[in-house]
Amino acid sequence: MSGLVGAEQFAVYAKESLSELGFKIYGAIPPTVLDGATAGNTSLTYIHQTGLFLSPFFQFYDGKIAGLTFGRCWTLEGYKHRIFSHRYGAFTEYFGLKDTNRFYFVPDSHPEHVYADICESVAETLPVILQQLTYEVLEEIEGLPGGARDQKRRYFGDRADEAVPTACELKEK
Repeated sequence: MSGLVGAEQFAVYAKESLSELGFKIYGAIPPTVLDGATAGNTSLTYIHQTGLFLSPFFQFYDGKIAGLTFGRCWTLEGYKHRIFSHRYGAFTEYFGLKDTNRFYFVPDSHPEHVYADICESVAETLPVILQQLTYEVLEEIEGLPGGARDQKRRYFGDRADEAVPTACELKEK
């Protein structure tokens, strides 16, 4: 995996495990390159067979952490920014599962350890989330502090109510 950074490296590492969970790659944000050196954050977006999104992000250069966002993808015509329902950790917290808010890169260790932690956490928690997630619960999580409701106001301002979520298939209450 040499030469790959962040999201690209994760995609190679996680391909099989996330595919087994029903995800396929939807898109990526490549790292910024300044003066020939990689700098900044990278992210990757997966779409699940239910229509829900999982987006791992990697901040190697300003905190050495990784995290996940999850849920519906909210967009607004004329804006490039995509908003997801909430952090994946908000979903695991809601259902009383493992803390998945942040994954830390340990200095001088291989990033594959973090990629493995992410894959194992998602494999362990996603089936429970999907089993219990309804539209009502999804909207409740989106309304929590830092969720889609807050993010829409932050990024779309006065047009926040015009943002449209992607369709997804969840069970009814």
